Amino acid sequence: MGVYRIRNTLNNRSYIAAIIDIKARFNRHRMSLKTNNESVKALHTEWLEYGEDAFEFEILVRLTPLEKPDYDPTEDLKTLEALWLEKLQPYEPTDYHPAKKNRVGPFIRGFRKMERAAIISLLRRVFKGGILQRLPKKRQDAEVFLALSLVRLDPASFYEESEINVHLSAFLDIIASQEGSSDHITLRRYLVDFGFLRRSTDGAVYLISSERIDEVLPRNARDIDPKALFREVEMERLRRRRERSN
Repeated sequence: MGVYRIRNTLNNRSYIAAIIDIKARFNRHRMSLKTNNESVKALHTEWLEYGEDAFEFEILVRLTPLEKPDYDPTEDLKTLEALWLEKLQPYEPTDYHPAKKNRVGPFIRGFRKMERAAIISLLRRVFKGGILQRLPKKRQDAEVFLALSLVRLDPASFYEESEINVHLSAFLDIIASQEGSSDHITLRRYLVDFGFLRRSTDGAVYLISSERIDEVLPRNARDIDPKALFREVEMERLRRRRERSN
């Protein structure tokens, strides 16, 4: 399960979606395109014009399911799809998705940077739901969380993947389950996909993008400690429980 893309290799136009069974969805697209039943009309038009060999079917990211018997990946898939749509902006007239009204530039660009108080309020609201199982759903909230995960690292230094993994695991300690969609590997992938981490072609060396962090976090918010806020929220939760039991 995950997010996939159908891309016209001749003009780079794309269609993006998330689904549980990617292989079955690929087969369904191919069948519908060949039998003139494809619902994505712009994609179907160019399939007829350029032919099947011009199109590439690829998996952009796989979703690792939580190891829970009642786990439903629907919301995680919706979040992943929204993130990739915001990143790549595959809308008409340059791509296959219908034009999105009043859309802004790539991902967070075009949004007003959140102030320190708003970021603290956001984290407290997120932590009220307990230990994190996934990134916040709203893209701006997710980017704040991603930026905070890297502010302790030196943007002038090179890091090996193992060092990044250790750092992200420590960042997630206490506040996230570190299973499935909330583990350090998934977090690292998001950081790379959305420009907060730059990676060498062989994947051995990483650099922090201070420019991306600057786009999201004001200077006076760099010292916010998510773990401290999580502990505060948990203490408040325990206090309310005690008050109700008395």
